Amino acid sequence: MRVTFVNMRREMYPLLGACYMSAYVKQTLASVETSLVELVVNEDLHAAARKILALDPDVVGITTFTVGYYDTMALCGILKSIKPDVQVWLGGAHITSVPHTLPTGADLGIIGEGEETFLELCRLWENEGGIPANSLSEIKGICYRDGSDIRVTERRGLISPLDSIPPPDLSILDMDWYIKEKKFFLLNRYLRGFVLLTSRGCPYDCRFCQAAVQWGKCRYNSAERVVSEIEALRRKYRKINAINIIDDLFIGSIKRLREIVRLIREKKLHDGIVFNINGRANLINEEVLELLKSINVIQISYGFESASERVLSYLKGGTVTVEHNFRAAELTNGIGMGVGGQFMLGTPGETEQDILSTIDFIRRNPMSHAHLSVTTPLPGTVLWQDCKQKGLVSDDMDWRKLDFGLPDNPSLIYVNDDSVPKEKFTTFVKDAQEACARWNPKPTIRDYLGYLELMSLREFIRKGARKLLRLLK
Repeated sequence: MRVTFVNMRREMYPLLGACYMSAYVKQTLASVETSLVELVVNEDLHAAARKILALDPDVVGITTFTVGYYDTMALCGILKSIKPDVQVWLGGAHITSVPHTLPTGADLGIIGEGEETFLELCRLWENEGGIPANSLSEIKGICYRDGSDIRVTERRGLISPLDSIPPPDLSILDMDWYIKEKKFFLLNRYLRGFVLLTSRGCPYDCRFCQAAVQWGKCRYNSAERVVSEIEALRRKYRKINAINIIDDLFIGSIKRLREIVRLIREKKLHDGIVFNINGRANLINEEVLELLKSINVIQISYGFESASERVLSYLKGGTVTVEHNFRAAELTNGIGMGVGGQFMLGTPGETEQDILSTIDFIRRNPMSHAHLSVTTPLPGTVLWQDCKQKGLVSDDMDWRKLDFGLPDNPSLIYVNDDSVPKEKFTTFVKDAQEACARWNPKPTIRDYLGYLELMSLREFIRKGARKLLRLLK
């Protein structure tokens, strides 16, 4: 059995979900062959489909995100038009959140944590030479088409303990590309980096985040497992000098953090390498920062989101305050670490003064990089439900309106027009982007040429032309 996974939008950091699926199934079914095809922004989907099918897969597995889902739907149809008997299976946060959006070109969707469901499907394929239609209703954790209806089976339980899932299968990645020198962590320095995932889920439930929908409760790998993966990475890929720990919240367990730090220092795995983590302002204190600094964490990324107490409380359910954000930035800068700031504008009910407060926060607090997003309601979140009640979103909407992954997306939804008119909001966004740009590393010619590996030539020329026009104005 041959499975080809598809990453719809290659980025600096790899799609580990496919790597975990590959490792999990190969651990039990050695006869399953896996591969990965990665697309770039605005790649021609017909050419992409031919590239995928050239590998002669029995199954094409696509990880779905709301960002880019419109293209995912189109690719499913193209794959089926070229090779009707190929199986197309979807997984990921989008199909988990809204399984009834399964496109006609897809045979089924895997809901939630996918490894065990994927293994069961592959075992059935191996035994039966395919997936018998009458067996689908008995498989937990999937959605599938039954005539004109879409059926959703009982949700499958989470895998426990998390350590029982093997490390990701990196053999399906182009590791030479991923560990090539680039501005890893978005810092103003070139590093050879890779990523590490040491938990699934988040102990918090922010109103805009899909983590809880995809993973349910938060689970952690043991400290021993985390350190063994770092050790294995450094042993096999000796050029790596940076690791981005991409957990939603790496510091969620202080007990585990202390043990990870102890083991890393004991094995001297911090020598010659630096780390980036995702933190949370209300969990930051002197002890946490000292622990992180002792293993060469050089940047902590924070979801500051807003400098309005009211807006921040809505977005994060009252679990963090603006004072927490100020203090986290001050403490992190004070110990000599970089502060990566993430901000959102356009939250329902946000006023002009709220926006100005956030822009002022960006200007006043030194950061190693700052990133701005327009608040976007993603399926399965509380924000989605709030916007759905107002008639702003629906399960059959044009998904391009939620593609915040394209920063100049003209179709991007705006959900706060009743408080700040869109025309005026656009001006505020430009001001906020200028405030962020003060902290962000200036791209070099080397960086611009690197973008060619992340987007089609057509997209590269389009973006270059837009930038040139802005400079001429």
